[in-house]
Amino acid sequence: MKSDFEHEQHQEYFTNWKKSYDAPKELPNSFLNELPGLRYAYEAHLQPNTRKPLLIEEDNLPFLLSISQEKSHILIDPSTYYVKDIRDRKDTPFNTIVFSLTEPPLVTREVSKVVMERYFDQKPLCYAFIQSLGKSFGFHQRCPFVSGHEIFIPEKGSTNNSTSWYAAHHILYVVELKKTNQMRVFIRQHHDLLLDISPHSFKEQIDRATTLSHVQYKLATETFSLFNNTQTSHRADELNIIEKRLMEPDFVSTCFTLKEFTHFMSHYRLSEWMEKTFGEKNPYIDESRADLFNDDKEDKLSK
Repeated sequence: MKSDFEHEQHQEYFTNWKKSYDAPKELPNSFLNELPGLRYAYEAHLQPNTRKPLLIEEDNLPFLLSISQEKSHILIDPSTYYVKDIRDRKDTPFNTIVFSLTEPPLVTREVSKVVMERYFDQKPLCYAFIQSLGKSFGFHQRCPFVSGHEIFIPEKGSTNNSTSWYAAHHILYVVELKKTNQMRVFIRQHHDLLLDISPHSFKEQIDRATTLSHVQYKLATETFSLFNNTQTSHRADELNIIEKRLMEPDFVSTCFTLKEFTHFMSHYRLSEWMEKTFGEKNPYIDESRADLFNDDKEDKLSK
């Protein structure tokens, strides 16, 4: 009897202690209100799966920096909605702050140009190819980067210097601020972003991104439809001579990615231009090719 009573008493004591330990520890509101960054971190700790909407503008940047996590290197992904260049800020040693739908803001000493180039390098089509495609439509500056459903648009020209990039694939609607000549952009999950861009420039960039997105989609669907629209009737599933050749063990094909193929085609066109300009037997043409096309993959593709 005594042992049962002590066991129940200990069990009750342990249960009450565990409830007290697991319960959120409330901090005085006056203390939290004095430090907005601490309030954000405190609430994010209590609700780790909930991301509070952020107001992203210059006046609010000190608060955004206070809640950011420092990283040596940042790899952005489809959930990223804003990469902001903050090199000119004197109140922080960081050069870039990155905003994502899935985690708190990240800051790094890397410039935004390096952060974006790392992102471009992992995509099937490099930014240089997208820029070349854009130039064919007259987009000679501030060319958006379009990779399928992912669309990042530079705020300023980014050829030589870093700039900020906003993700059009996360923008739901916008409001023109005619008095200040700016754009207020509303992002998924209720984030509020103020862009120092004129309404005219913003619309122009959206039109450019839409054009590039449409062209990519048409190229992909039209190329794929070549096989769907040219199917021949198979009698008794008999293979034609090409299909048989593809299945023969001695048939060897070069494997390459879309990025490698577009890279090769760009160099091939430039090589053709050099031959027409300087002459096929010009003594300097091989040297120029070696400097421009130092890539073993291109040799494989050209065979």
